[in-house]
Amino acid sequence: MLSLLAIYFEPGEILPEGRIRLVFSGDAAILLEVDCIEAQLCDLGPRWAVANCPTHKLDEGAAPGS
Repeated sequence: MLSLLAIYFEPGEILPEGRIRLVFSGDAAILLEVDCIEAQLCDLGPRWAVANCPTHKLDEGAAPGS
């Protein structure tokens, strides 16, 4: 099982085209080249109890590899 950690958009030459990078746990990533996309995300199940929570700010840094 992979956990989705981050979603990045890298604009192309002409908006709205570009690339969407999905970054997962376990050093996995998927790169989608898109002309245009509309999406809606939602959790499909209950929250999981965890011992540790991240403490970093959500808006820190740029997409990996940029």
